[in-house]
Amino acid sequence: MTGALPIGGVDASLASRSAHRLDAASTQLRLGQTDDKAQTAAKQFESVFLSQLFSMMFSGIDTNGMFGGGSGEQMWRGFLIDHIADAYAERGGIGLSSAVMSKIVEMSEPGNE
Repeated sequence: MTGALPIGGVDASLASRSAHRLDAASTQLRLGQTDDKAQTAAKQFESVFLSQLFSMMFSGIDTNGMFGGGSGEQMWRGFLIDHIADAYAERGGIGLSSAVMSKIVEMSEPGNE
C-alpha cells in the first residue's frame, strides 16, 4: 500500500517543501541578483521540477514487499527524492537550468520588464 496522494498525485508534504524552495528562488530573482545567484535560482528550479518528476516515479513503488522499508521508507521517501533531485540538478540535470538561466538573463536586461 503506497498511501493516498492528495494533491494531483503529489504528496502534500513534498508539495509544501517544493513551494517553499520555489518561493526562495523567486525572492532571489526579485532582489536583482548577480549571475551566480541567477544560476543558483535556475538550479533550484530544476531541482524542484525533478523532485516533482521523481515523486511521481516513486509513487508506484510498494514499500511493503520483502525488500521494502515499510512505514520508515514511506516516511523518509520525500527527503530521499529531494536529495536525489538536488544531486541530479547539481550535476547538470536534464538541461532545464540552462534554459531557465538564459531566460533569467534575458528578462534581467534593461528594457525587458
